[in-house]
Amino acid sequence: MENAKLMSELKSQERSIAWLGRQLNITRAYMHKMINGKRNFSEIYKKKCANALNIDYTDLFNNV
Repeated sequence: MENAKLMSELKSQERSIAWLGRQLNITRAYMHKMINGKRNFSEIYKKKCANALNIDYTDLFNNV
């Protein structure tokens, strides 16, 4: 599950979901919805997540 990788990376960098939401310029509530699968991550937000966390996009999200 790609969200598990994202959560793991946030934890390893000692960052919160709210912090990531601020980096993506979206609300904490919307970020939580995407993390919990109630909203889908668009490719743009996936790339912004990877950039905010300073890791490679393909390491964070495995696109098949």
